[in-house]
Amino acid sequence: MTYRHALTDSQWERIVPHLPPALGRPGGNDRLFLDGVLWIAKTVSPWLDMPAHLGAWAQVYQRFSNWSD
Repeated sequence: MTYRHALTDSQWERIVPHLPPALGRPGGNDRLFLDGVLWIAKTVSPWLDMPAHLGAWAQVYQRFSNWSD
Protein backbone atom coordinates (compact mmCIF):
# COMPACT_ATOMS: atom_id res chain seq x y z
CA MET A 1 0.00 0.00 0.00
CA THR A 2 1.30 3.46 -0.89
CA TYR A 3 0.68 6.30 1.50
CA ARG A 4 0.32 9.94 0.51
CA HIS A 5 3.34 11.14 2.50
CA ALA A 6 5.61 8.22 1.57
CA LEU A 7 8.59 8.60 -0.72
CA THR A 8 8.27 7.18 -4.22
CA ASP A 9 10.79 4.60 -5.39
CA SER A 10 12.54 7.17 -7.59
CA GLN A 11 12.77 9.68 -4.72
CA TRP A 12 14.18 7.00 -2.43
CA GLU A 13 16.82 5.99 -5.00
CA ARG A 14 18.00 9.60 -5.19
CA ILE A 15 18.15 10.06 -1.39
CA VAL A 16 19.68 6.76 -0.21
CA PRO A 17 23.29 7.54 -1.25
CA HIS A 18 23.19 10.69 0.92
CA LEU A 19 22.06 9.05 4.16
CA PRO A 20 24.62 9.03 6.95
CA PRO A 21 26.17 5.68 7.85
CA ALA A 22 24.66 3.76 10.75
CA LEU A 23 26.28 4.52 14.08
CA GLY A 24 26.38 1.71 16.61
CA ARG A 25 23.74 -0.91 16.03
CA PRO A 26 21.63 -0.78 12.86
CA GLY A 27 18.56 1.44 13.10
CA GLY A 28 16.23 -0.76 11.10
CA ASN A 29 14.33 0.15 7.99
CA ASP A 30 15.87 3.41 6.72
CA ARG A 31 13.07 4.12 4.29
CA LEU A 32 10.36 3.69 6.91
CA PHE A 33 12.34 5.90 9.31
CA LEU A 34 12.70 8.65 6.72
CA ASP A 35 9.00 8.39 5.81
CA GLY A 36 8.20 8.89 9.50
CA VAL A 37 10.44 11.95 9.79
CA LEU A 38 8.99 13.44 6.61
CA TRP A 39 5.45 12.79 7.87
CA ILE A 40 6.26 14.78 11.03
CA ALA A 41 7.81 17.59 8.99
CA LYS A 42 4.91 17.75 6.50
CA THR A 43 2.08 17.57 9.00
CA VAL A 44 3.72 19.51 11.88
CA SER A 45 2.06 17.00 14.21
CA PRO A 46 3.41 15.86 17.56
CA TRP A 47 5.50 12.69 17.53
CA LEU A 48 2.79 10.90 19.52
CA ASP A 49 0.37 11.35 16.60
CA MET A 50 2.61 9.58 14.08
CA PRO A 51 0.66 6.75 12.39
CA ALA A 52 1.52 3.24 13.51
CA HIS A 53 2.33 2.11 9.95
CA LEU A 54 5.46 4.31 10.16
CA GLY A 55 6.78 2.48 13.21
CA ALA A 56 6.86 3.20 16.92
CA TRP A 57 6.96 6.98 17.35
CA ALA A 58 9.47 6.79 20.24
CA GLN A 59 11.95 4.74 18.19
CA VAL A 60 11.64 7.05 15.19
CA TYR A 61 12.04 10.09 17.45
CA GLN A 62 15.11 8.63 19.19
CA ARG A 63 16.75 7.73 15.91
CA PHE A 64 15.97 11.19 14.51
CA SER A 65 17.41 12.80 17.63
CA ASN A 66 20.62 10.75 17.33
CA TRP A 67 20.78 11.37 13.58
CA SER A 68 20.32 15.13 13.91
CA ASP A 69 23.17 15.38 16.45
